Amino acid sequence: MIVYPLEQKFGTELINKLRKIKDERLRRHVVFTKSDIDRVVIIGNGYPDNVIATIGCYHVNGDITVGMSKPSALRIGAICSLKTYLEKLKPNKFAVILDQEVDDLNDLHTKVEKNLRSLHINTKLEVNEDRLRAFRCKLGCRSFELIVIINGLDDVKTDQHSIEDHLIKVGLELGSIEDISKYRSSKDAWESLDKDSQIKIFREILNNKKLFRKYFYQQYIGLELLKA
Repeated sequence: MIVYPLEQKFGTELINKLRKIKDERLRRHVVFTKSDIDRVVIIGNGYPDNVIATIGCYHVNGDITVGMSKPSALRIGAICSLKTYLEKLKPNKFAVILDQEVDDLNDLHTKVEKNLRSLHINTKLEVNEDRLRAFRCKLGCRSFELIVIINGLDDVKTDQHSIEDHLIKVGLELGSIEDISKYRSSKDAWESLDKDSQIKIFREILNNKKLFRKYFYQQYIGLELLKA
């Protein structure tokens, strides 16, 4: 899938991050010429979530152009932007990607559904996995699908969970990092790596679709649902 940044500032930040990976394939997967947008990816945190979402769109393939946005509100708060994009673009599918952080997964799912109810969005659960849920939704006369992707891995034994869980697992396989037990979180472990090591991990998951699907399972499947 091809990525169309929905805000100029977000697009500029994304391109700057992608340039550091030094691979034109990713750069060509981001366009600034608006086309019909019927699918939107909402990033609930920031970087490196935006880079991983773009790599995921690259691996999912297809000629579909998806809008991508990073609202000012973080995590669950980003869901509030659904109403804005329903009015502006009239998409029929959304994927929201957010970090688990310190929340219990059941509590986090409850918060997401409570937030949707506060927006007067009626939901019917279609896919129910620990870190991946898909809903059929209705807001007034508008029907759409919502895919909620929660970053984090149970086998990364740190105090909080985020997209860096997945990156660190790749780093462990590549030998870029050996021990994360001394870090409070995978985010701390990721930030301890030098920039060259981080870029090596990004390039590896870009070049190896099987590796991406292995360690970014819920992100890959969620984006496949978005494309379908």
